[in-house]
Amino acid sequence: MLCVAGKIHLFKPTKYLTFSVHLDGQKEHHDFAVCREGGIRIAVDAIRGGLARGFRVTTNTTLFRRYRSQERARIF
Repeated sequence: MLCVAGKIHLFKPTKYLTFSVHLDGQKEHHDFAVCREGGIRIAVDAIRGGLARGFRVTTNTTLFRRYRSQERARIF
């Protein structure tokens, strides 16, 4: 997992740089998918921190077959 949180000060916001953050479901699913307890918190904090500093931030979400339609709706 590449984490730039401690080094974000080395970057300048530009239209050519986008940070892409994976959000693989709600808390339980995301943390399981990335094998890291608290992973969803880290991802959401990274999104908020990047946006607050003026960076372009995108998300990438994997929808697994086991998700029900209600769960998929809550993810978005």
